[in-house]
Formats: sequence, C-alpha cells, structure tokens
Amino acid sequence: MIVEYFSFKDQSEKNKTVISQILYKSFDTKFKPIFKKVTIEEGINIIKQTLAKTSGLLAREGAKILGVAILSSSTSPSLYFDKKLKKKLGLLSYIYLNHIFKVEDITNNATIKIELLAITKGARGQGIGSKILSEIVKYSRTNKYKKILLEVVDTNPRAKILYKRIGFKTTKTYRSGIFTKAFGFGGYDDMCLKIQKKNKLV
Repeated sequence: MIVEYFSFKDQSEKNKTVISQILYKSFDTKFKPIFKKVTIEEGINIIKQTLAKTSGLLAREGAKILGVAILSSSTSPSLYFDKKLKKKLGLLSYIYLNHIFKVEDITNNATIKIELLAITKGARGQGIGSKILSEIVKYSRTNKYKKILLEVVDTNPRAKILYKRIGFKTTKTYRSGIFTKAFGFGGYDDMCLKIQKKNKLV
C-alpha cells in the first residue's frame, strides 16, 4: 500500500467518483438528513462538486483506492458549497451542510486542516487511517506547517483515541444542540497537533 499526495482535479473521472463514494458512505449518517431531497447518485455528484479544488492524501493498493484525506490550507482551498445548492437541497439542509462540515477558509500560512478522513468499509481495521495520519504529519513537517487542525464527533471515540495517541489536543468542545437528533451525535471537539521535530507516528 502507498499513501501519496493528490489533487482532486487531476484525478480520472472514475477516481473522482470512487473518492466521492468513499466519503458519502463514510459520512452517510451526516449526509442522509442533508441529501433527503436528492438521490444517492445526486448526493455523490454534489460531493464531487464540493471537492473540485481540493487536495490531500490518497491511500491505494495498486489502482484500488482504500482511503482518502482531504486537506485545506491558505494555499489549498477547502470544501466548496455552491450557493446554487440552496435551491436543490433547501435552505435548511444547505445551512446544515455548512455547519456540519464547518467550512472555513484557512488564512494562517502555518496551519493545515484535515477536512475529511475516510477509509473504505472493507479496508477498515487494517491501520490505513493511522498510516494516512502519519503521512499527513510528515507532509506537514516537510512543508513547514506549524500545526494540524481537525474536528471529531463524540460518537467516534476510536478516532479520538487515535488522534490523542499521535499528540492531538482538544482545544474546544462544542455541543450541537438542535443538530443532535438529525445527525446522530451530541457534539464535537476541535483538536490541534503542534508540529515538532519528532511527533509520535503510528
């Protein structure tokens, strides 16, 4: 298995669809309430559109994609939710989409953020997520970033344990309030890893 940097726009249409499907299936609990007015295929195409300008790391075995991490920084755009989606999804779902995935521009040149991290269902439990995280730390150090940001929901304790093992610290905890029932979680943590000469790699 290899983990490599990739730009979404440079991928084949087949790979773009596979990456979008992996994300859709991994975050289906979050996406279902948002995409209730569209088909699964339309939902996957919407995800594909939001990824149009993004980049990150791709884990693959030969041509088979096993996992993906979408990153954003001051020079690499975040997820993009076209305002035309308001009409397609409805205003409330559009607001939820922006809130749940906390779309924001990174303006600090020393900061990189893990927007999304997902592994294909059949490849989970094989250490692929850990390998991707290790490569993100290496990539960040090589490119002179000082810290990595991410968010983790309270219904994903295994991921939080992994992040803590590497050295991520919780900087703020949010309670979702009205979003709890719709999206199946009660809140999420902002976490940060300060890049050092030697970080724990897993």
